[in-house]
Amino acid sequence: MREQGVAIDYLSTTNAYWQLLANRKARLKRINQFGDKMIGMTRYSATDYLCDRVLAGAKLSSMAFRIQVNDVNIRLRMLLNNEMDAVWLAEPLATTARLAGNNVVIDSRDINKRLGVIAVRKDRTADARRRKQLAAFTKAYNMACDSLNANGMGIYADVLRKYYKVDDRTISALPKLKFNHIEKPRLQDIDLISTSK
Repeated sequence: MREQGVAIDYLSTTNAYWQLLANRKARLKRINQFGDKMIGMTRYSATDYLCDRVLAGAKLSSMAFRIQVNDVNIRLRMLLNNEMDAVWLAEPLATTARLAGNNVVIDSRDINKRLGVIAVRKDRTADARRRKQLAAFTKAYNMACDSLNANGMGIYADVLRKYYKVDDRTISALPKLKFNHIEKPRLQDIDLISTSK
């Protein structure tokens, strides 16, 4: 976005992570088995970067195919319906995929890169009213983190059902996650994204 002339500020990093889940019928266990396989992902995103990262060091028998599927719900359905060899998913959809017997090949947390971020347009923070809104957002975000850490995600089952279309089985199987208050991204992660193309 900066290269296209949009000035942005990073408000916070998030604890978002992605898992590369292989179709249970494909019997894929290692990234070097992905030659001639289809990977569902989104261009110009964390999943695109993760594909670059994991495929770069792999000795593949032939090229892996990155299939752009922007809607994560469709991406999950394609995996569950055996239309895709593997897909990148975040929670709670990754839990749904694991419960269906699909195995995790790569977890982005293992490479110590924090790719989730909350960004705002710099020109939108210039006036006092916008700064007040950002302060209110920060307070609400931190309160939400505290609530999730204290009560778990199960207490928000209705929200998960409504926005992620997940069932109760997925909600009860979600991993325990710790949500962090608003904090600036690490410089190493900003540099990583700024230099990767």
